[in-house]
Amino acid sequence: MYKMITSVALTSLLCACGSDSDSTGPAVGENISFALTVDRTNVKPNYLITQGNLMDSAGTISTQGQGIEISDYSYFYTVNNTSFSITRSSVKAYGEEDGEIKEINEAIVGDVTWATFGNVNNEKMIAIDSNWAGLLDHSLYTFNAETGKSEGSVSLNILADNSQGAAWPTALVVNGDKLYVPYIKLYYGDTVITPDSDAGHVAVFDYPVTDGATPINTISTDSVSNLGTHGATTGLIKTDGGDLYGYTNGEISGGFNPASTKPSSIVRIKNGESAFDASYDFNIEDVTNGGKIFWFSYLSENKAIARIVERRDMLVDHDQNPDTAEIQLDDILDATAWEDYYTNYDAAFAENAFRQKLVIIDLEAKTITDVAGVPSHAARLVPDTEIIDGKFYTSIFTNDGSAIYQVDIATATAVKGASIEGYTIRGFQDLYN
Repeated sequence: MYKMITSVALTSLLCACGSDSDSTGPAVGENISFALTVDRTNVKPNYLITQGNLMDSAGTISTQGQGIEISDYSYFYTVNNTSFSITRSSVKAYGEEDGEIKEINEAIVGDVTWATFGNVNNEKMIAIDSNWAGLLDHSLYTFNAETGKSEGSVSLNILADNSQGAAWPTALVVNGDKLYVPYIKLYYGDTVITPDSDAGHVAVFDYPVTDGATPINTISTDSVSNLGTHGATTGLIKTDGGDLYGYTNGEISGGFNPASTKPSSIVRIKNGESAFDASYDFNIEDVTNGGKIFWFSYLSENKAIARIVERRDMLVDHDQNPDTAEIQLDDILDATAWEDYYTNYDAAFAENAFRQKLVIIDLEAKTITDVAGVPSHAARLVPDTEIIDGKFYTSIFTNDGSAIYQVDIATATAVKGASIEGYTIRGFQDLYN
């Protein structure tokens, strides 16, 4: 069961969750901590802020006179009541101390290109590196969620060689005594390509991982594309019963090159099994009129919250040449590298370039329900999910700016809260409870 967060990250906040503690501080959800990223282009600086009343629709969330400044580009990932700020050179941990949210530890890590993060039993954060230059030997780092301190690192190999591409992990999921690592295969030449975008792979390691480890098994299928999207922490998620579900995107706009010929889908590895479940086939495009998953995260009771890149099905003038036929906007955006991350839309497209919608997916029933009240929007890197009193909080970025929305999971409805003076908030954590 995931705990809702009261920390908001306006940078690349990637968060995991834990169980409620016996804190005698503020009531659940009374104060929320969050990392606010101010500048959209540079995704920095970031400010870790703690405050309440996020659902005041007339209010504004800003850094004015508050927040702990984190000047570098940073990811944020939360385990239990500790929020980690992760930069190339250090990992800082923030938690409650003397009634306030403070830095409780800093670990110097050198020069690391982080790929993704994971939560181990709400007790540890694990993190793995990768590299645009074709890293073969990865390092897996462990940090204590209570103290924020580093517990060291071990080396591991996901691939036997990188002559045909290197692995970029999109999740770290510990299930029993196994670590599951889905990955995108990237080839580093004159341009970065995804040479194996028509297959899905999950490397499996014994856990705890020992130094120099190699996979005990690699679960593969050629029925779908690579699991996850670049920069994801939830390319693979674990349900309450231990089943594992992964999503696929495969589009150029989702960071793939070339695009996959396989449809965007959800796949399953049943608890204790060592292969994809051949009886489970969930083609997302069939039930969303051609939409593709950009991100999902587990809620509870076999349900996940997700963002679907929806189809606009509209003709646009792409070159202002009256002699040239209009073409589908979707065709333009789908073929634009990283479009779903950055929404580098032409001014002529305006709000039509914002094409992600928020949905709730029943993984067992294979149904998708749109969340009412949330406008079409854009999102870049997004976190894992925490829930407060049955509510999920999210930052929504549209052509008109950014604002907080509170989603009632039971009814799949949302209410707009405070506006955000800055780019985005990627997660919310209650670090007091």
